[in-house]
Amino acid sequence: MIVFNGVLISGAPFSLMPQPSKSPALETVRPEDRRRLIANEQVCIGWIQVGLAFLAVALGTKAAFGLDQTPFFATAGALLFVVASVLMFVQTSRRALSVQSWIIDNNILGPSCRGIFVIAASLTVGAVSTGILFWLF
Repeated sequence: MIVFNGVLISGAPFSLMPQPSKSPALETVRPEDRRRLIANEQVCIGWIQVGLAFLAVALGTKAAFGLDQTPFFATAGALLFVVASVLMFVQTSRRALSVQSWIIDNNILGPSCRGIFVIAASLTVGAVSTGILFWLF
């Protein structure tokens, strides 16, 4: 039976208490970094909300004026809001990727922005497909 750093090499852990990391490459999140991460997360969520609002206005515009005598103008107006929505989602994706690279560059152990990037990217795909459906129908 060999014990190394409080852990049995050939069996279960020697102690059930988690051992602190001795790796100098990873740091815990400092308070100023935590504030920056929370602020960036709130900004990204706000941009997602604005993009969803633009998409809702586009759907409302198409629904309200789509059967009018000028459906082309209703579609064009709805597509303007869809483009604004796509731009908001793309900007959110870019911001999430820049924050993620900042997390990696500063060796911060903790939260990541991958989830926000995935949400923004999937909303971008949804908004683009909505715009294509507006154009076709």
